[in-house]
Amino acid sequence: MKKILNSLFIILTSCLLIFTIYIGYIGNTNPKIKYEDFYPKRPTIIFNTNDKQIHCEAIFQTDVSLSEISPHVINALISTEDDKFFTHHGYNPYRIIKALYNDVTSSSLKEGASTITQQLIKNKYLSNDKTINRKVREIIMAIKLEKMLSKEDIITYYLNNVLFGDNIYGIYNAALYYFDKHPNELSIDEAATLIGLIQMPNYYNPYKNINESTNRRNTVLKLMKSQGYITMEECQSYFDIDLRSKLKKNEIYTKEQYYNPYLDCIAGNQGEYIHTYMDPEIQYELYNIANDKYNIIRDDNINIGAVAIDNKTAGILGIVGNRKFDRFCINNALVKRQMASTMKPIMDYAPLFETTLASPATIINDSPMTYSDGTPLKNWDYQFKGDITLRQALRESRNIPALKIFKAVNNNDKTQVLKRLGMEPSNDFLESDAIGCGANLYSLLDVANAYLAFANNGLYKKASFIKNNDHFLRVLKPSTAFFINSILHDVFRGSSFDLKNGYMMAKTGQTNYDTKTLKKYNIPAYSTKDSFVISYTKNITFACYIGYDSISSSNYLDRRKVQIPRAIMSHFMNKFATGSKIVAPENVVYKPYEYHDNEIYLSNNGNYDYFILGTEPKEYYKKKYYYEI
Repeated sequence: MKKILNSLFIILTSCLLIFTIYIGYIGNTNPKIKYEDFYPKRPTIIFNTNDKQIHCEAIFQTDVSLSEISPHVINALISTEDDKFFTHHGYNPYRIIKALYNDVTSSSLKEGASTITQQLIKNKYLSNDKTINRKVREIIMAIKLEKMLSKEDIITYYLNNVLFGDNIYGIYNAALYYFDKHPNELSIDEAATLIGLIQMPNYYNPYKNINESTNRRNTVLKLMKSQGYITMEECQSYFDIDLRSKLKKNEIYTKEQYYNPYLDCIAGNQGEYIHTYMDPEIQYELYNIANDKYNIIRDDNINIGAVAIDNKTAGILGIVGNRKFDRFCINNALVKRQMASTMKPIMDYAPLFETTLASPATIINDSPMTYSDGTPLKNWDYQFKGDITLRQALRESRNIPALKIFKAVNNNDKTQVLKRLGMEPSNDFLESDAIGCGANLYSLLDVANAYLAFANNGLYKKASFIKNNDHFLRVLKPSTAFFINSILHDVFRGSSFDLKNGYMMAKTGQTNYDTKTLKKYNIPAYSTKDSFVISYTKNITFACYIGYDSISSSNYLDRRKVQIPRAIMSHFMNKFATGSKIVAPENVVYKPYEYHDNEIYLSNNGNYDYFILGTEPKEYYKKKYYYEI
């Protein structure tokens, strides 16, 4: 017997030693628990331009204190997940023994026996692996955490971070998402429904599986009764409530999809409050346009980008960049690409007006021309107009005058103007930059933002999604901005696309496929690849892009499709744009004129235009008569 006892002692001592070494190893290799990991996150609430809350989500999680959570939630959680929470030290030995017995009898290793503290540790530091090692780590770390934090802190952190389905994290968001209530307003049955989700968030989601969610709610209510938190009568009364009648999403979730493009643009910004410039009506209208509610696009394969900016604040009122509204899709309003003729006012005409005394009435020759390498440059209509004014050249978006102006202004002056407009060139200038098809690429938002300087008489501010106190800076002479405004007002003046009640400026642009691509994909000649429009009044700027995501024999813009951005612009601007005529600055005068022998004269023929003061015509043309003898 003595030998047997000695042998048992040695075995037990060896087992204890091995167990101690094992526990020590596990403890030393566990992730380090940091107290700062459990500080409550600062609530981040996002507001629209009217200072109304528009969104909360996991990225912008809102934490609440224990006092802001209904006691019914706490009671439901304790009853369901951990009935000994307030008395154990991080783990429940009775549940562990029971779980081990079930594992042995079922010949499987099941999840189970985890306290709230263990669940918190697992979610914060460990994996979901169903292994003995992970469970031991979990218990050791739970014991340590209980020594660091109070029970109140642990249960508060747990409720602020646990998943409630549909990517909804935290009791604050869950209460809003399922019942449009603050957590302290939840009734007993509502609290039971939310706590019931924790076990299987997607399966018990009432928006997806109402019967399963109802059954799970009733299970939680029974557990609350068994723990003495509610009576049998109360339990039965809640069984009879139709869960469907209680469900109600807060507005911030019902409108979530059309907010997504805007939210994507501010993702990563943190703080207690984020005040944006988003106008909910405009953002929703852009969503409707992208989804072709008004039957303007009429082609499911055409993609879109659009942005609206408040010219007085440089605040971005709304943005869409894709006809898909999932989070973090490619945003065509932000993609850098060749912006075609929308660049001409920025790349060619603004630098010319900035550095010379030229005016809209200045003459330029539109005749056959080649690039420096001998490649012919053509106008969009394959015609040449001879001597024309700068007004006509820009109004008709003629390429040859654009290149001549581009070459007449030195590169340093062009660069300085572009930089001041927030569009610093990323590559050396090519001659094709004159028509927006060179090596320097810009986004729809970049160009729309630059046009703000025209609308604001030469004042510029970087467009922003988030409200700020940045100031407008003088980047162009008032005369430069005014000349471009006056010309661009002519683009749609009197057409079906013009603003019905207001003074609008606009510029279009299209890019074409190269000959090799046309041949490879059997695309018809003269087909258009991308189509743009930038339009603005004194108060608002709107920019739109359309094009295909991929190239094929059917993915090209024909003559009708090229007009889509203009139709979208007309719809949008007539709904939201206001603005009276932009007044000429003091150093600009309006005079009748005519040209003779490359000289400008006063005229009675009805042609008027604007000039820099001192450069206007001052004399009438005197006809010369010749007599033969």
